[in-house]
Amino acid sequence: MTDDDGRMSIDLAPDTKGWCTGSMGMPGAGTFEIVNDGKQSYVKPDKEFWTAIGGPDGAKAAELFKGRYLAGFESDPEMKNLSSVCNLAELSKKIVEEDGAKSTATEGSAGTVNGAKTFSLKVKDEKGEESTIHVATEGRPYPVRIEKTAGKDTGRMDFTDYDKPLTVQAPPADSVLDFSKFKDQFKTA
Repeated sequence: MTDDDGRMSIDLAPDTKGWCTGSMGMPGAGTFEIVNDGKQSYVKPDKEFWTAIGGPDGAKAAELFKGRYLAGFESDPEMKNLSSVCNLAELSKKIVEEDGAKSTATEGSAGTVNGAKTFSLKVKDEKGEESTIHVATEGRPYPVRIEKTAGKDTGRMDFTDYDKPLTVQAPPADSVLDFSKFKDQFKTA
């Protein structure tokens, strides 16, 4: 996926209950692991991520919080969007619809995506942004790929491993730092 800063990578196993595990990479800003056990979201940034977001104190933050997860950030305006990536329905909708714009779908064509026979739907919103949803035509009609082909934040997401159980375990308590305390510790470190 692309955003204003470049190409973003996501390797995520989410479900419809909000559970997830995986990682996200930001252009020029490193990566972070994300875990949501259905109750709480946790992120563990790598050294490059801390260095990029921490400004002049980034290296200090990378060392201070090395190997630790942050939790309790859902109320922070800059961090709360991280939780939404763990909800498969919300994430899929964000790819296709931007800022609540109304969209219309038209019939696409037959094809093959990642070895699965598909049929596509073309979705265009009132801003002219276009997406294509490729749906499996054999077995259950799951989305196999969603591509945002025109407009802001183009990219694609492939969907695999449907109906496989997702096991998520919260990180150990001694490796978790409360986000509000993190802000205070970082200021005084």
